[in-house]
Amino acid sequence: MKKLIISVLILLAIVTSFYGCRKNDNPKLPENIETGVYPLFVQDTTGDFLIQEMDSFKTSFDVDLYFPNSVMPQKMDIVVVKKDSSQVEDFGTVKLLKADVTTFPTKISVTGPQLAQLFGMSTSQVKNSTTFRIGADITLPNGKVLVAFQQGVTGTDTLNLEPYGADALNLPNANPTITYPKVCPLFMDSLANVENGGDLVVDDPDFWEDTYNVTATQEGSDVIVLTGWLGLPNAVVKVTIDERRQKASVAKQVYSSTLPTTPYHNPAVAGSGTVNACDNSITLSLENTVDEGSFGTVTVTVKRP
Repeated sequence: MKKLIISVLILLAIVTSFYGCRKNDNPKLPENIETGVYPLFVQDTTGDFLIQEMDSFKTSFDVDLYFPNSVMPQKMDIVVVKKDSSQVEDFGTVKLLKADVTTFPTKISVTGPQLAQLFGMSTSQVKNSTTFRIGADITLPNGKVLVAFQQGVTGTDTLNLEPYGADALNLPNANPTITYPKVCPLFMDSLANVENGGDLVVDDPDFWEDTYNVTATQEGSDVIVLTGWLGLPNAVVKVTIDERRQKASVAKQVYSSTLPTTPYHNPAVAGSGTVNACDNSITLSLENTVDEGSFGTVTVTVKRP
């Protein structure tokens, strides 16, 4: 009998402890931003989130102030660093995207050809897994400049320093930089393996402890229907695909009246994950539940045979 059957179910009725917030629990302002001048990058949801095609990539974002009612900087210069697939981010090579931003928020647009040109490349030279990270060099009212991407030296080693100090990201909803990775373009028919009859494999080593075949079909423009879940002929699980973000989500759904070989009822899955368009696989973090409780969350991969 499978390991999951002898595992103790996580009961749905769990006693949860709640902790109130205290004044002393508020985060301390990171070093170098005590004045309150701290950038906030906000993605424009109408633009591209990922670089699927360098030639057609086009997006925009707002540069704002995390503390909108605090001191205004003299200006911000918007800068970019690049990381190749086999390297770390090159903080030693910083390119200027837009100078002298003095109004906040300000919307800035950027394209794939523009990013490639900044680094002396053609769009075809930008390989998958390359990332472009955008930040802001801040000129304070007193003329001091806080550099987004800088390097430090320890002994004989040169290392990248976190923008504005290591504590900066601990601020709630902080987003002091914004990153655009180059990924493979996603095609739904390829993800569903339509050309091969929808044949896919589910690798579930921790819950069902098995690898089994499913058949994929498309429902509308953004849903892949997997038939044969857990090897049950009529068990169906639907996965919604966000092509622009290359993310996947599974709304809670019951796929059978009973969990095979167990006394448990109405097994269901729910969760989310990511899509790898390069190998047409979906990696999902799924919680497995039944009426009697939960088996917890495991990682499941849906891929081609």
